[in-house]
Amino acid sequence: MMMLVKVERISHLNKELLEDLIKVYLDGYSTMPYYHYKKRKDVKWYIRWLYRRDSDGIFIATYNNKPIGFIACDANWDEFLGAIHEIVVMRKFQRKGIGSKLLQTGLCYLKKKGIKLVELYVGEKNTGAIRFYKKFGFKEAGLYGIWLRMILEL
Repeated sequence: MMMLVKVERISHLNKELLEDLIKVYLDGYSTMPYYHYKKRKDVKWYIRWLYRRDSDGIFIATYNNKPIGFIACDANWDEFLGAIHEIVVMRKFQRKGIGSKLLQTGLCYLKKKGIKLVELYVGEKNTGAIRFYKKFGFKEAGLYGIWLRMILEL
């Protein structure tokens, strides 16, 4: 059975959508002991920060009109350097191609904005995510504490 998942840019961050994105974030990271905010108020602050950084760069994946994942891109990070600050999918929807769809959408957005190089940081022991990014051509570019910087030329 094929899941009909839609990926679209958010038009504005209202209270209801913010609550949905907090749920997605907390669920998506619930089995990981590191590398994320754990308190609801911190997640709320973080999502608002992502929206302020680049309000056009947040895309959500929905299934049956409910958010199940999102990516937060930043085309304002530097003149030719863009960032992917966040990509998360709810646990029961992971490993179904939704993260790939979100990442492809985000990279397309950054490229259209004239970004030449994309960076992201991933937990150094998050081997599944590291493999995922390498599948898209990201290369390791240094370790900063517990964070592995990865880059991709567009």
